[in-house]
Amino acid sequence: MKKTKGYLVAIVLLSMVVGLFLPVGRQKLSGSVKPAKPVISLSEAKNGTAVNITINSTSDAEGYLIYMKSDINSKYKKIKTLKKDGTVTRNYTVKNLSKGIYSFKVKAYLKEDGKTVKGSFSTIKVISLD
Repeated sequence: MKKTKGYLVAIVLLSMVVGLFLPVGRQKLSGSVKPAKPVISLSEAKNGTAVNITINSTSDAEGYLIYMKSDINSKYKKIKTLKKDGTVTRNYTVKNLSKGIYSFKVKAYLKEDGKTVKGSFSTIKVISLD
C-alpha cells in the first residue's frame, strides 16, 4: 500500500512539472478577448467628392482601422487608424475622391499585454459617387 501511495505521489508531481512546460491545454490567465464587430454606415458629402464614415462604437475597442478599395479588382488598403475617445459614434471623412464606386470595411482593435488584438471586419459597405 505504501509503495502504491508513493508511486501515485510521484506520478502526480511528475505530471505537474511536465504540465508547466507544455503549452498544450494551457490558457492565458488574463483571458484574451477580441473586440466586437463594428457597424458602419456611409453617406456622400454634399460636394460629391467625399464619403462620411460613421462607426458605431464598441465598448471593448480602443480604436478602429478603416480600409477602402476603389474598384472591384483592387485590394483593400488601410486608410486611417482612429483612436477611441469615449464617444458613442466615430466619424471620419475620406476627401478628394473622384466619381466611382468605393467599398469600405472597419475592424476594431484593443491592446493587451503590449500586443494589438484585432476583431472581425464589419460588413462591407459600398457607395457610388456620381
